[in-house]
Order: sequence, then structure tokens, then C-alpha cells
Amino acid sequence: MSLARTIGFSAAGIVTVSLVLGIPLVLRPSSDTRLLLDTMPQVLTLAVIVGFPLGAFLSFGGRVVERQSGSVVVALAVGCSAASMAMLNAFVPAANRAARQVLGVTGRPAPNEMTLSELRRHRDDAAGNGNLELGRSLGVYYHSRWAFSCLPLAFIVLALSIVTWREVSRLTLFFVFGLGLASYALLVRISTQAGLSGSLPAIIAAWVPNLAFACFAAGVMTFNRRT
Repeated sequence: MSLARTIGFSAAGIVTVSLVLGIPLVLRPSSDTRLLLDTMPQVLTLAVIVGFPLGAFLSFGGRVVERQSGSVVVALAVGCSAASMAMLNAFVPAANRAARQVLGVTGRPAPNEMTLSELRRHRDDAAGNGNLELGRSLGVYYHSRWAFSCLPLAFIVLALSIVTWREVSRLTLFFVFGLGLASYALLVRISTQAGLSGSLPAIIAAWVPNLAFACFAAGVMTFNRRT
């Protein structure tokens, strides 16, 4: 497998997702230039988180990926996840605060306007003051930010569990990616609600989707070894 091929497809995936998310915002009749600029960090972050694994999935089409090459792709996914985490913590909250100022919205900052340290501090303050519901909510958002940034790694592990054993067509991998993304979104919704209601601890609720993907990938690997 060519590493340059994977990097090229991943870059194309990031650009494609950026355009899909960004063009509708630009074409809105009532779009405000300042507001558009403030939404770009969110668009770019989501493009990296979704576009990188999408491109990697497509680059694996029709090829059997050797374990050594797979290890390099996993390292790239770890780097992508780290970059996503940095963007979610450093740029997105500041952009969301700026967007709120443009819209003239007042009141307490929303969780998506807080850095990780701010989320942790407000969570601990709420719990210390007896506001368990708010503390639980902020705890879920805190851990979810860590978990969501690891989505590229979760998807790459899933892809490698399939293509390290046999050739799979690009169309099939695209279908698997789409199904996986829909399943991930559904799991996030269900587990987040469980965390907010107190049915699950915040950290478990946040990481359920990633753990589910890891278990599924392990199951696929076990099945392939036996066939």
C-alpha cells in the first residue's frame, strides 16, 4: 500500500467535507461575513475528523493492507485525532464565543464555548454547589470532546480490521464508512442521553461509541483469523 496514496485520498476527503459543509453557509442569502468566519473553525475541525477516515477508507479499496503499512496509517490517525483535539479545545470554543457576540446573545456560556479546563472547573463547581444535574451535563460534554476527537482512530481501526485480510472494493468500503458514521451518530445520541439522565457515568457515556467500534473491529479480526 502506498502511504502517499492514503495521504492524498485523506487530504481529498478533508477538502470534500469542508466544501460540503462550507458552501451552504456561504450561499445563504442572509449570511454575515463575520459570522461565516467564526463558523470556519467548526467546519474545518469536522472536516478533519470525518474527511481523514473517509479518504483513508477509499484509499484501501482493492488492496490488502500489510500490517506494517497499517501501523503507519494508525500513527497518522493518532496524529489526526490529536490535531482534532487541539482544534476543539483551542479554536472552536473561541470561535463560538465570537459568534455569540455577533448574534448579540447574552447569558451563561454554553458548553461548546468552553475549553476543557473551563468545562472541568465549571463541572466541579456545579457538583460542589449541589447542582448535580448541571455537573453531570458538563461532565458528559467534557468527556465527549475527548471521545469525539478520537473518531478518526476508531474508524481507521475498523477499516484495517477488514482490509488487512482480503481485498475489498472501494464501493463496499464507502458503504461501510457511511453505515459506520450513521451508527456512530446514533450511538452518540443514545449514550449522551444516558449520561445526561444519570443512567451511565459521564465518562462511560462519552466513550461508548468508540468502545463499540473497538469491540466490533476486534470481532471482525477474530472472524477473519478463523476463516
